[in-house]
Amino acid sequence: MRADTAGVHALDQNDPADMGAVLDIGADRLAWRPRKAGFFSDVCTGPRLEADAAVTCREGAFGPPDLRLAVVGERIEFGWYDGARLVLERVR
Repeated sequence: MRADTAGVHALDQNDPADMGAVLDIGADRLAWRPRKAGFFSDVCTGPRLEADAAVTCREGAFGPPDLRLAVVGERIEFGWYDGARLVLERVR
């Protein structure tokens, strides 16, 4: 995670509470795996990737309303809450 360094924010750069979070991605659901610590809790059922790289959900939500995915090499990056930018790498 890359956090915005200007001003006061709830998220810290590479915060241990959030590092290593796992997002399960499937045709029917986007959901963070349960964790003992951390703040990721968005659950999206019926996810759809729109032409502008926005994620919409039949039910629930995934990220802030202006979220857009970007593929950067083998990573997926997107803006998150509180000015943070999440960088996801595939778990193999």
